[in-house]
Amino acid sequence: MYALDSEDSRKNEDEIIECGKKILENSTENYLRAGAIQMLCFAYSFKGEKDKAKEYACMANSYYVTSNQLMARALEGDETVEWCQGNIQSLVEIIGNNALIMLGNGKYNQEDRIRVLEFVISLYELLYYDGNCGFYHSRLSEFYEYTAQAYLKLGDEDKMIECLEKSAEHAIKFDTQTDGMFTSFMVNKVKISSVDAVKNYTENRSGLLLKTLKKEKNARLYDDPRIQKIIESLTPIAIM
Repeated sequence: MYALDSEDSRKNEDEIIECGKKILENSTENYLRAGAIQMLCFAYSFKGEKDKAKEYACMANSYYVTSNQLMARALEGDETVEWCQGNIQSLVEIIGNNALIMLGNGKYNQEDRIRVLEFVISLYELLYYDGNCGFYHSRLSEFYEYTAQAYLKLGDEDKMIECLEKSAEHAIKFDTQTDGMFTSFMVNKVKISSVDAVKNYTENRSGLLLKTLKKEKNARLYDDPRIQKIIESLTPIAIM
C-alpha cells in the first residue's frame, strides 16, 4: 500500500483500498492493521469520500493510547529517557504536520499563514536550539520556504529573501549531514541516522529548493545579488 501510494496515490487509490480491506479482513498483526487503516483513511480522503475516511480514522487509536506513549511507561532508566526524547521529536513533527493541514484546508490570509509557519519554526528551533537538527533540517528548510512564498505574495521581498537564505542554509545542512547524535538537551540521547531518512523523489532538499528558485515565475528576482548568492550556495550540493 505504501509503495503504491508513493508511485501514484491517485492512479492506484482503488488498489490501495482493496489491499487495505484485505489486511483488515485477514490480519491480526496490529502494526499491519494500523498501517492499513492509515492508508485507507488517506485514500478515501483523496477520493473525496470523507464519510468513509472518517469511518477508518475512528478505527485508529488516539494519541494517548499508542505504542509510543505506552512504551514510555514500560521501560526504565536511560531507555525511558531515550524513548521519551524520541516521542518529543515525533510530537513536534506531528504539530508541524497539523499546521500544514490547517493551512491547506483553512481560509488564511498571508499574514496568518506566516503566523502559523513561524509558530512551527519556533518549536523546531526551541527543541534544536544548538542548530544540530539532523533530519529536521529538512523540515525547517521546507517551512522557511513556505514562509518565503507568503512574504512574496505580500510584496515583502526583503523578508522573503531572509527566509530563502534560512531555507537554503537548512537544506545544505540536511544534505551534508553525517550520522551521530543530537546534542540539544531534550534530545541528546537520540541518534542521527541517515538510514531513517526516506523519500519518493530523485532530488535532494537543495535540489528541490534550487528548482523552485529557477522557476520562470521567479525570473524577475534573479538580478538580486542575494538570490544569486543563494543559488550559488545550493548549486554544488544540489541533486536535480
